[in-house]
Amino acid sequence: MAGRAFLCHHQGLVAITPFSSICRRNNFLTPNPFRRLRRSPTAAPAAISTSTCLRCCFGPEGENTSANKVEPFVLTTPLYYVNAPPHMGSAYTTIAADAIARFQRLLGKKVIFITGTDEHGEKIATAAEANGRSPREHCDTVSDAYRMLWKDLDIAYDKFIRTTDPRHEGIVEEFYSRVFNNGDIYRADYEGLYCVNCEEYKDEKELLANNCCPMHLKPCALRKEDNYFFALSKYQKMLEEYFKSNPDFVKPAFRLNEVQGWIISGLRDFSISRSSVEWGIPVPTDDKQTIYVWFDALLGYVSALLDKDVQPSLEKAVGAGWPASLHLIGKRLLGKKVIFITGTDEHGEKIATAAEANGRSPREHCDTVSDAYRMLWKDLDIAYDKFIRTTDPRHEGIVEEFYSRVFNNGDIYRADYEGLYCINCEEYKDEKELLANNCCPMHLKPCALRKEDNYFFALSKYQKVLEEYFKSNPDFVKPAFRLNEVQGWIISGLRDFSISRSSVEWGIPVPTDDKQTIYVWFDALLGYVSALLDKDVQPSLEKAVGAGWPASLHLIGKDILRFHAVYWPAMLMSAGISPPKMVFGHGFLTKDGMKMGKTLGNTLEPKDLVDRFGSDAVRYFLLREIEFGNDGDFSEERFININNAHLANTIGNLLNRTLGLLKKNCQSTLAIDSTTAAAGNTFKDSVANLVNKAKIHYENLSLSSACESVLEIGNAGNIYMDERAPWSLFKQGGSSYETAAKDLVLILEAMRIIAVALSPIAPSLCLRIYAQLGFSEDEFEATTWRDTRWGGLKAGSVMAEPKPVFARIESRKDGEEGIVEATEKMSKAKKKNRSQGLVQA
Repeated sequence: MAGRAFLCHHQGLVAITPFSSICRRNNFLTPNPFRRLRRSPTAAPAAISTSTCLRCCFGPEGENTSANKVEPFVLTTPLYYVNAPPHMGSAYTTIAADAIARFQRLLGKKVIFITGTDEHGEKIATAAEANGRSPREHCDTVSDAYRMLWKDLDIAYDKFIRTTDPRHEGIVEEFYSRVFNNGDIYRADYEGLYCVNCEEYKDEKELLANNCCPMHLKPCALRKEDNYFFALSKYQKMLEEYFKSNPDFVKPAFRLNEVQGWIISGLRDFSISRSSVEWGIPVPTDDKQTIYVWFDALLGYVSALLDKDVQPSLEKAVGAGWPASLHLIGKRLLGKKVIFITGTDEHGEKIATAAEANGRSPREHCDTVSDAYRMLWKDLDIAYDKFIRTTDPRHEGIVEEFYSRVFNNGDIYRADYEGLYCINCEEYKDEKELLANNCCPMHLKPCALRKEDNYFFALSKYQKVLEEYFKSNPDFVKPAFRLNEVQGWIISGLRDFSISRSSVEWGIPVPTDDKQTIYVWFDALLGYVSALLDKDVQPSLEKAVGAGWPASLHLIGKDILRFHAVYWPAMLMSAGISPPKMVFGHGFLTKDGMKMGKTLGNTLEPKDLVDRFGSDAVRYFLLREIEFGNDGDFSEERFININNAHLANTIGNLLNRTLGLLKKNCQSTLAIDSTTAAAGNTFKDSVANLVNKAKIHYENLSLSSACESVLEIGNAGNIYMDERAPWSLFKQGGSSYETAAKDLVLILEAMRIIAVALSPIAPSLCLRIYAQLGFSEDEFEATTWRDTRWGGLKAGSVMAEPKPVFARIESRKDGEEGIVEATEKMSKAKKKNRSQGLVQA
């Protein structure tokens, strides 16, 4: 069966691809009211900040049109928890933030880009102890790992804050005192269920069975502490009004709806100190307690604004740039409680056939292959929460109970059936969907004619129910074009389908008939439910459903959408269980245009990719290529193809061949200004339009679309070059020679504009382009978005010697193992063992 991944949490959606690692917990960023506090310490709630819109008040030329004074553009990432090393989620967020920061600098903004590490709290101390280190040693090690990774990724941050910095601690103490003096901190006894990993007391109604945290799936401990509390409930009305009057405060809009929902549901005062945690900042008025990690860490965004030579104070820190212009955080940072389930589907005819072909029993075969998956996931650092095997006796018990519910509801009956059967799909096929010779369109093998006495599920009974369900739940299937597919299947008429097999022994016996086994799809889909049970819980369908169902998101391949979006909801309705909240049919992971196998096991570990391919290739691929919902390729082959096509060919090769012609015919010297060369030429207008599109996409944080717009400039340049054929014009001499020289200036000016417009995405590549055009590194660093205007190249300028700016990555020839690990970091010593991977772009 096709690869499936399942995610469940209680307050929102998190999206991943099948068998991919979920982001570990980062920091949920709560803004603070420092600008208002500075004016009047009693006037503002302690959880509000003003937030300027990313669309800034700059005119078309990039000048500040609203005031003479340039307000700083302060951009922050999460402060990353140091209980574990850096991971892909942290890298992705920070790369995106860096691209935004670089774009804002190009607009002429005074940018303050803040990132850093969150280092206090109980679970940091626990992680340190587990590694045999002191908390300080542990924090130093992991924080250094973040700094090194950010350097490798060309993250041009301005401030890196560590919450163990004594200067930060002083700011926290001063902030605590302000809030205390405002009457918003009081002392009280509190008894409740505490999750160490969340560093938070939990409400019993949000917990799973046995008081398990729905995020970490571990029992919460009952604790009673004498703590200090922040009077959050006092700010209920203020926050409601603030969100109404500031609709752009939280983006995207649907996130604002979530946050407003939490506020409207009622705010409770929360504990802001811990008497049982030593690794933290002492409460200013009570050295026997430490300040709660969230109350501490969020102030890192403010304390980071202080320069090193400034005497630290809250007033000075706020005056140095607060409020932030943009807080960039990840979805899971909004308090999501995620259960990530993966596993192996082990029943059915094709499993038994594969086992026999390998000379093993089905059980031995499943044990071997399932263990291989576990080992591979471990090697790939897949951070799943639950691994389900459909041969687990606890799962089998859930399937039997589910079957009995559906049977007792009158939706299972017995009948003979004759039809064409695909063993690989484990499904009877309609003749009209088959290819020539009755071949399955998925597996390209002939289907066999079979006749069986089976049990059937009355799917047709749910025709109208499903039609109405889809109408009233338009977001049930995503993306929207997948919903259209599913509705098409339903409207065309649903047929009852067989849910047992008399010819297959390797499966769960039908509860009412031990001569038949339950159909693999009727069995396997329930793995998402049975996986929710903890090992020490007596299995029952009721307990499994209560442990986290319905799923917030079913993430599946588009080829099995019918099973998950039609069969599965009807089955659940029959058993009196709610369908998932959303089924997301993602595109295929492809290789050579074909769907990849489940055992390939790709990884996108950031440090490894940077070491092998260079930061530009990693940054461009992540920000340009990953479009959730459509087909994508996470294999090295796809990675290589995209970078070769876009960076090496479209951009690199255009620059290289243009400079080559200039050297051959004009001694690498520009004969005319680019402004003069463009007079009366529509090519300049085309470039200007694409630059404007890129600017709009950047401002809307549509980084993939921004990349595409810049790439289109390169495409336009290649088309112009091919149509004008300057190599032929040079040979003709006279006025044709002058025309050819002018054409080269036009294309090189377009390349200069590409170097500026793409620099937020691939800064090192763009520096190399700028250097090829005769500019210094200082001149490149001084560029702003205004430099995307036409007219930067001047007559008489001498271009550099043409050489590749992005090394084309080559695959090994047939018979050689793997793919050459080429990199564009051509000046580094590590390149010496990769000579086969570099050819001229």
